[in-house]
Amino acid sequence: MTKILAVDQDLYVLECYKELFSKVGFDTHTADDAMSAIAKFGEVKPDVVILDLELPGGGGKGVLDRLRNIFMSKVPVLFATTNPETVLDLCDDPDVYIVKKEFHNQVLPITIKKILKLA
Repeated sequence: MTKILAVDQDLYVLECYKELFSKVGFDTHTADDAMSAIAKFGEVKPDVVILDLELPGGGGKGVLDRLRNIFMSKVPVLFATTNPETVLDLCDDPDVYIVKKEFHNQVLPITIKKILKLA
C-alpha cells in the first residue's frame, strides 16, 4: 500500500488529505509542524511527502532540507500551495514537485500515481 505523509499546519487541510487519499487506497499519515513531520517520516518511511510551505518549527523548505541532508532520502516531495508560481525555485531538485492545493478533484492522487509510476 502506498504511504503518504501529509504535512500542513491546518488540521482541516489534513482531514481533507485523509479523505481524498483514502478514496484511492493510500495509507495517509499526517503531521502539523516541521518537527512532527521529521519524526513521522522516520517512523512511517512514506513513499511520498506532501508539504505546505508555512509550517511551525522550520517551514516546508526546512523539512525538505532535513529529508535530503539528514535522512539522505530522495523520496518524492510535493509542495502543495495556493500560489505554485512562488516556489518554482524548488524545482531544481528532480524529486520535488509543485502542485496547487485543491481537494475537490483527483489532481493530487493522479499526480502521486504518476510520480510513483502507479498510473
